[in-house]
Amino acid sequence: MLSSLLFLSREDKNERILTEDTLLDLKLDRLFTKRALGTLRRPCRKELIEAREELFAAIDDGTLQTLIEYADRLNDSRKRLCNAANEPTRLAAFLVMCIRYTELVEYSASLEPRGTLFGRFVKSACDILRDDSFIRLKSSIKNARADIEGLKACAISVPPGKWLMHKPSGDEDSAPKTDDGSEIIRCVKSLTGANLRFPAHVAHSAPAGVIAGIKKLCPDELARLNESAKESAWIAGDGALLLNELRFIKEIREFCGRLRARNLPCCTPKIAGTRKIYASDAIDGALTLKTGEIVPNELDFDEKEHLFFLTGANGGGKTTYLRSVGIIAILFLAGCPVPAKSAEIWPFKNVVTHFPYDERFEEGGRLADEIHRIDNIMEIADGDTLVLLNETFSGTDERKSERLIRETAEELKRREVFGVWVTHVHSFGEEILPALSVEVDERDSNRRTFKVIRKKAFSGSYAKDILEKYGLTAEQLNAGETKAV
Repeated sequence: MLSSLLFLSREDKNERILTEDTLLDLKLDRLFTKRALGTLRRPCRKELIEAREELFAAIDDGTLQTLIEYADRLNDSRKRLCNAANEPTRLAAFLVMCIRYTELVEYSASLEPRGTLFGRFVKSACDILRDDSFIRLKSSIKNARADIEGLKACAISVPPGKWLMHKPSGDEDSAPKTDDGSEIIRCVKSLTGANLRFPAHVAHSAPAGVIAGIKKLCPDELARLNESAKESAWIAGDGALLLNELRFIKEIREFCGRLRARNLPCCTPKIAGTRKIYASDAIDGALTLKTGEIVPNELDFDEKEHLFFLTGANGGGKTTYLRSVGIIAILFLAGCPVPAKSAEIWPFKNVVTHFPYDERFEEGGRLADEIHRIDNIMEIADGDTLVLLNETFSGTDERKSERLIRETAEELKRREVFGVWVTHVHSFGEEILPALSVEVDERDSNRRTFKVIRKKAFSGSYAKDILEKYGLTAEQLNAGETKAV
């Protein structure tokens, strides 16, 4: 059997799985298909992250596309086999599947083995190529071709008007459409490449009497094909699994391609030796679906400062910053490139989020929902967890909100959890958590974009910060005066 391209062992598939809420909060469902999200939900251990990073470097786009084509054809023939309505059809479809399997193995064995996962995949193809069962399979295919030709001759020797068509008036010599013809005829055409011509209205399956006639006329051929199918049943499972893995790799490659097409950063992160998250020019990957300027930020978390409050102006990019942290972490934990210029990240075991549900709450209202979700987070949060909270506990009065935020933040800090908590509460100082703040980007002459920066402490409202920045007081603003700068 061909080895997995994404996993080093079966145990890798039993790791902790990220919640669906986390993927939806970070808008990863807009970037990737459900199939790819299934892989992204499984954080990898350090060795697997390294192996996947090697894989993305080892497999080029041309090789990837060719492998997908071979695996797609194999998987398509497997589906035809599963949908076969009768014995001759099933045997013809099985023979096509065997041929597609040998093509995939032979191509895979011809590739250069590079990296842990891809090298092991190529080696597994080489081992299959030398195995006695594969050699017997090749011989069986050669013999089965002759038997299929016998079925084909029997099938198409029946006068067309008897079963291949609902005879129309005229138009009897036109070629069938791609999806016309019985399964037997389609399998034979796929196998032999013969350019057969039939009347336009070909039945999609032969009547039972015709199938019975084929069985009666070709008993030896059918018996040999059945025996060959039993001996070759071991090939049936490879196509679908490999195709899903190849398509995941392709989706990640296409995501990186979109970044580069817009001159946005993309890199392979380093695995940190201590608990940290660092990324320069990090961006929110979900913004690649929109036009317009994307402002990068620096992510810098370490064991000394691992959990932050984030405050600032509405519309300044706080949620965007939160998503950039989460998306980069999840892509890294899946062994994928990330949207940043450079990055160094610790292999955390879990990423959890809490974003508002936009008034779609269970019984009890918003606050009850927030408390319930935070309770779930606290059950698993530890020093190997990244927690991202967006306006959590803002669904109640200010005093109660401050108490809940303080109690939860202190407990997360005690557990040495990594993360960011977006909040509009300004009454906390550095005695709880260090602070990040959204500020006007100095490099933007129009003063329309914002950057997230490290602040020493909360200094009141964002409006006050702006006034101080430009040498204004509230009284001057009210009086319409300006202070010379």
